[in-house]
Amino acid sequence: MNAIADALALPDIGAEIERAIQRNLKGLEFLTSAAPAMGQTARDEIHRRGTLSLYHYRPLVDEIYRVPLLIVMATTNRGYILDLAPGQSMVEHLLLKGYDVYMVDWNAPRPQEKQLRIEDYVLDFIPIRCGACRSAPERKTSRSSATAWAACSPRCMRRCTPTGR
Repeated sequence: MNAIADALALPDIGAEIERAIQRNLKGLEFLTSAAPAMGQTARDEIHRRGTLSLYHYRPLVDEIYRVPLLIVMATTNRGYILDLAPGQSMVEHLLLKGYDVYMVDWNAPRPQEKQLRIEDYVLDFIPIRCGACRSAPERKTSRSSATAWAACSPRCMRRCTPTGR
């Protein structure tokens, strides 16, 4: 009776070994493949200052809202988290809905920028970029406003305003 049970269990062990080998092969294939391309939505860098880069995304529709949307990333995050891949991109979604999208993205600080504080970023870097996106040459309006979205750190911008409210 044990011989029959052992004979019936062998195909299960063989199938289990085969599945383990297939999983390992897929894992090796994944590890040796190229990294997926992120941040593929067409954009132009319109300003760079120190750690800051200001990008303007190219419109995907003919009619866009007159008030631009300025996305300000947290200094610890990169802009591609909102632009992962075609079909999985918040930036692409906003462009398809007619928003005129700008993004402030931060690079790693250089040694000479080690004295920068969060107030320097919020009160110096960001207001200047708001002006740049309002007055960009491709803007077809005289409106002087922009909508700012602090991605991943809304409290940071609020706490660093001059009033602190």
